[in-house]
Amino acid sequence: MRQRKHWQFMVGAWLVAIVYIVGALGSPLSLDLLAAKRWRHNDKRHEQQKQATQPSSTPVVVSPMVSASTQPGSTGGPSAGSNTATITRINPFAGAKFFVDPNNEPVTTAAAWRTSRPADAAMMDKIAQQPVTIWLGDWYGNIGTATKDWLGQMKSQGALPVFTLYNIPIRDCGSYSAGGASSAAAYKSWVQQIQTASAGTKAVFLLEPDALAGWECLSSAQQTERAGLLRDAAAILTASSNHYVYLDAGNANWHTPQDIANRLKAVGTSRINGVSLNISNFLTTANSKAYGDKISQLTGGLHVVVDSSRNGQGPAANDQWCNPAGRGLGEKPRPVVGDATLDAILWVKDPGESDGTCNGGPKAGEWWPEYALGLAQRAAF
Repeated sequence: MRQRKHWQFMVGAWLVAIVYIVGALGSPLSLDLLAAKRWRHNDKRHEQQKQATQPSSTPVVVSPMVSASTQPGSTGGPSAGSNTATITRINPFAGAKFFVDPNNEPVTTAAAWRTSRPADAAMMDKIAQQPVTIWLGDWYGNIGTATKDWLGQMKSQGALPVFTLYNIPIRDCGSYSAGGASSAAAYKSWVQQIQTASAGTKAVFLLEPDALAGWECLSSAQQTERAGLLRDAAAILTASSNHYVYLDAGNANWHTPQDIANRLKAVGTSRINGVSLNISNFLTTANSKAYGDKISQLTGGLHVVVDSSRNGQGPAANDQWCNPAGRGLGEKPRPVVGDATLDAILWVKDPGESDGTCNGGPKAGEWWPEYALGLAQRAAF
């Protein structure tokens, strides 16, 4: 779902070296400002999606609710991932302020257009001023340091940290965003570093977009391992009582609520606060909420968050997924008050980043200012 470009890798390597050099001189620098322009999210789903009325043809092959320490994906022995006590589900977003990255691409574009294209710059401000979740993946050389860096920036704004974790082995089934951790043990170590870096800080983690809904490409053994890894990751992260995990569950046009509920039960939901829906998609918030309500009813009350970043005009004809024309920004991110299931409206996908080389777009994950401008001009606000 993301694509890393060769030049980004080379620049990143040089900038990481600069960070080390400056660090040795005692000058702290933000990794975001220096090194890691985040490798952007691409929602490759055209070949995977199924209509909500069409059951999945791939059976769930794992047994639900087995201790993480004995599941595939565990390296054995007690660890933070072996915590299987059931959490108390709450809305962690209540009263929260969200983080706005001051160095995001819309900020830069709006500044560049301010004199020559003032009306367009004002449109771009609509994106620049909104909070988007921060993605953590294998594009960071030291994930613990990167996590601390982001936490420092979030703390300076008094914002609730909201991260999207994207590093599961065999990520994106080897498609546009292929990559991820090299092994189950490497993945759990990576998650543990995030947990260690954020321990003691209230934080929300959206766990592995498409890993649950898109595992049809995996063998039965790989599905079993993935279920164990998702279970372990949730348990590791929630070793801190003020950490809240939302496991990604795809979107309302991919699987039936019962199919997703079966997969969630197979992973185990005791350490999961809820599910994330519609990441990088265009389905309406109302549609996603109705879908989430059904999943919640089937899973003992899981909560829901919805990505509204590009759903302001709803889905395109035939649910076209790749840079569809005529779409718009969705509702601004906000905590939801007074709903028993829906906890927050979020922007998870970065609006204006290309879905791929289709409909005139650049490579997947590249910033596309003219598409972003169109989204802003057709915004729901």
